[in-house]
Amino acid sequence: MNRNTAIGAAFIAATASTATAGGFDLTGQRLEDLFQTGRYASGQIVFFSPDISGTTGPFGPVPQQSTGDTANSVFDYNLSFKDDINDKWSYLVSTGQPFARESVYSEGFFTGGAAEVTVQELTALLRYKFTDRISVYGGPRLYRGQGSVDSPSPFVPDTVDLDTDYTGGFVIGAAYEIPEYFARVSLTYSSDAELDMNTTSGGAAFGDGNTVVEIPQSINLAAQAPINRKTLLFGDVRWVEWSETEVNPGGDGDIGPIGELVPNIVDLEDTITYRLGAAYQFNDKFTGLVGISYEDGDGEALNGLFNRVDGYVAYSIGGIYSPTENVDIRLTVSYANLGDRSGAVGTPLGPVPTSFTDNSAYSVGLKVGFRF
Repeated sequence: MNRNTAIGAAFIAATASTATAGGFDLTGQRLEDLFQTGRYASGQIVFFSPDISGTTGPFGPVPQQSTGDTANSVFDYNLSFKDDINDKWSYLVSTGQPFARESVYSEGFFTGGAAEVTVQELTALLRYKFTDRISVYGGPRLYRGQGSVDSPSPFVPDTVDLDTDYTGGFVIGAAYEIPEYFARVSLTYSSDAELDMNTTSGGAAFGDGNTVVEIPQSINLAAQAPINRKTLLFGDVRWVEWSETEVNPGGDGDIGPIGELVPNIVDLEDTITYRLGAAYQFNDKFTGLVGISYEDGDGEALNGLFNRVDGYVAYSIGGIYSPTENVDIRLTVSYANLGDRSGAVGTPLGPVPTSFTDNSAYSVGLKVGFRF
């Protein structure tokens, strides 16, 4: 198995996310390009298409109704550049959109309700090799976030804009490699960070103020190892402290009747996501990829309009085509079965029974890398 394939196989793990499960994760903030040899540049785009629908009610005289599809499609992107300074030092600069979540209700009791939060990042890392097997890395990470919230029409109509804000965090990690066997284990910690968004309300439901959105800390443990000369096994485990994430529109101002009733429009639990995959090199130009991802549900009842899914299982298939030694093109398709979640959503009129079952999502990812 050549070097390009060994490193490139980790791409399937990045495209297996559903963008819908516990939290706002899109691609897991993976750093596989940091371990590329020589000078390397890449561009990646991933299209996520979740299908999440459910029912509300019955509630008083209102019969049970469909919510319609409550999840819009999302595009994720990533651009990265890696180069060696000398035989000990190297660096990586990358940018992308690691977090996003949209929830839109066009039918049923919560018609008009919507929420959107997106976060982009810019990361700059330095890596130092103590030996050809042991290395450490770290550096700053800049976040840019924005969002909006709409109050459902049965209540006090309102549209809240969460203005763009910037904040910073950091990344540290270490890796152990056996280069001649393309084997590697890496452990990466990403710090938490806090966005403080100026909040402007168009009505009386929330009011003006500032909205604090906590970007959670996370830990990624990744590994890859060959089974034979043509087959590589790879996987990772990711923990994210989503329980610390809140979105409270106008939370330090006059938050209004909806904000007082539901001070945090998201109520998330910490997640642990597992991914396992294999790459098989058919020839010098093509390598096949398969993978599976699993995120256990937290078992909590539905209590808001944002956290409609409880865990998932995703299946991925793809391939890497290398027309030359310095170019690789990677395409991956993933399909996910999303876990059910039911409960009661608090409203000014009382708790409304709400249930989301039998939902799914798929994603398609394309990445092109150049070594020069």
